[in-house]
This record gives sequence, C-alpha cells and structure tokens, in this order.
Amino acid sequence: MCYQTKILKQKEEIQQHFNTDVSELAGFEPLEFCSAFDFPKTPIITNTQPTTVQLFNWGLIPNWA
Repeated sequence: MCYQTKILKQKEEIQQHFNTDVSELAGFEPLEFCSAFDFPKTPIITNTQPTTVQLFNWGLIPNWA
C-alpha cells in the first residue's frame, strides 16, 4: 500500500484530545514525513478498545502473502 502522511501531535495531545489511555505509545514519536514503505507504527483507536490508543502497522496484506 502506498501512502504518505504525517503525525505531528505529541502523546499528551492525543490523550487530551481523544480522552484516552496512551500508555501503549511508549515508543511513539511524532513524524513530519511518514512513508508506507518504512512500515511505521501508527496510533489507532479501535472499536474493541475505544479508550486506548494502540500502535499498529497500517496497510494492506496482499492475497499472496
């Protein structure tokens, strides 16, 4: 999957904005430039744990993988 994005917010700003637990973001650092080819971990809020921000690898898994 090809994409480029940026995540400029600090953990504390994410916590305050979404009113969530960010304890799982220990290794997270804001990124000015984020390429899918670097396989970055992205902060995500899921339906199963809506009060926690978790780090996930974002992208598609091809059917041949």
